[in-house]
Amino acid sequence: MKNILKRNLRVDKMRDIKLYDTVILKDGRLAAVVEILGNHESFIIDTGSSPEDWETDLITADQVLRIATNKEIEKNHLKSMKLLKEQGYA
Repeated sequence: MKNILKRNLRVDKMRDIKLYDTVILKDGRLAAVVEILGNHESFIIDTGSSPEDWETDLITADQVLRIATNKEIEKNHLKSMKLLKEQGYA
């Protein structure tokens, strides 16, 4: 019964994810949600901080830890801008 309740709570949290939200994946990466598939069962995401490591992936809801906070998004943005400058893109 506990597992069913946990699963249902997790499904409800996944439904909170909206298009273009930034989420934290269980592997620690931040990702932008660019497409929501099915009933929030999977997502197409963009990850990376610069052209050197940008990727588009298809993931399942189980790979998402949570929606990122504004502070986490800002920290990632600053890291990305620094990398872009170092690589001559900005």
